[in-house]
Amino acid sequence: MNKYSVLALLALLAIVSAQNCKVTLPRLLIGDKYTNATSDVTAVIAFDTIDECKGVATLNFNKGDPTFDFRVIDPVIQLVDADLDHSGKQKEHVKYLKYTQIIQLKADVEKSYTVQIQGNKTNATSIFDTNYTFILPKLPSDNAKYTQNQVKFLFLGDQDLTANGTAVLNYLNANTQTNKFDAMIYLGDYAYEFYQNNGKKGDDYLNTFAPLSFSYPLAMTPGNHEDNLNFTIFNSKFFLPGFNRTQNNYNSFTIGMVHFVHINLHFFSITKDDEKDKMLKWLKNDLAIASNAGQRKNVPWIIAVGHKLNYCYDPYYANNTECIGYAQQFLPIDNLLSQYGVDMFIVAHQHYNQVMAPMARNQLQDYKLTTVSSNEFTLQKGKGYITIIQGNGGCVTPIIPPSKSRMLDLASDLQKANLFIDAFNYGYGYIQVINQTNVEYVSYDAINKKQLVKFNIKSQHQASGGQSATFGQLITFSLVILLALFTTI
Repeated sequence: MNKYSVLALLALLAIVSAQNCKVTLPRLLIGDKYTNATSDVTAVIAFDTIDECKGVATLNFNKGDPTFDFRVIDPVIQLVDADLDHSGKQKEHVKYLKYTQIIQLKADVEKSYTVQIQGNKTNATSIFDTNYTFILPKLPSDNAKYTQNQVKFLFLGDQDLTANGTAVLNYLNANTQTNKFDAMIYLGDYAYEFYQNNGKKGDDYLNTFAPLSFSYPLAMTPGNHEDNLNFTIFNSKFFLPGFNRTQNNYNSFTIGMVHFVHINLHFFSITKDDEKDKMLKWLKNDLAIASNAGQRKNVPWIIAVGHKLNYCYDPYYANNTECIGYAQQFLPIDNLLSQYGVDMFIVAHQHYNQVMAPMARNQLQDYKLTTVSSNEFTLQKGKGYITIIQGNGGCVTPIIPPSKSRMLDLASDLQKANLFIDAFNYGYGYIQVINQTNVEYVSYDAINKKQLVKFNIKSQHQASGGQSATFGQLITFSLVILLALFTTI
């Protein structure tokens, strides 16, 4: 990596001196270049201002270096004057006015950049009290280089500014220079509830999150706590690859030897049938291309990411209907992930950390588990995909204490698939790609500063074929679920 560092000063010039143009909520988002070869946008810088502050953006370089190219998009106006709630909670009237500024960058992925964002001359207080340095991951066209260069991805989800969540964020913010990641994937549900106090609760979280969200390119996944007004506020803040086509509900991008497929299962569960069909058609087409023999030779790993999940096993709460019913509810998604040989699905939603053996169509698949030490394992998979739940970022929802009730017999394969679970420590996880058939997954306890578990995952990237459940099978399975729910002890 060329360590040449360039200092870029991004200054918004005032139109009216009375405007409040203090920069808030800065975030560095991964660009379309990683999903669309014809795009030249390697990253997006987004930030908010209270007033419109529609001015001219300027960049100053050391020694006039010209490689930091950019375009300024007209500010996106966020104006909501409505009653918002989540899952039947007491409604809160919100009048939220912010302007999101979007700057698209064509930056050199071989260079390190130091950037400072400031407001206008009359109110130049920046959210940054120092300069922040970032690099961008190699482009898909550079994949050959990754045979010698490992890549590393941070995963974090279900977090707010309660004590545990703040402690995890503080640790990550303090170690951005020592913890080197190529990109970060946030798995949904930030701030709990972001819209409260006229949006200040979410803004406070994102400002605290800023050092981390500007150190590595970010892909932000919406969760069920961001579904207000069909994800309108979330979508105005975060612009993922392909945003104009899919509104952040599904997209994909490739970094190194990993093709990431993002799918919003909560959107799938609440949207209309025609939107579900569009999502399934897109997913099938994307996975068909990614799993093509020629493509997979260069990019062998296919990892799905999202907030909600297909599989989980909850020994702490016997009546967790999500762990019982999601496999059925999201069966069309499960079929495609299995059919095209997706290696793993990294999710959150359940507020614990879990690793599950490969599953497909609600059935446990073949695997081999070797114990290296008390918290280190080697997991070799065949067909089906591994589920990793990283919902332990730390949030207001407490862990439900262990229940004496038994799990449903229906969940026997789920129980067998449970390889590791921890519901009492808070932190994050990361995946490091070692080579074409081997990745390492590590879950880290950021409060006690120790490794929770490490899995050395080996995969030959096998597909499970194109079998699908028949309508009769779906009806039968649904009846079994209902019967089991009524007979749970």
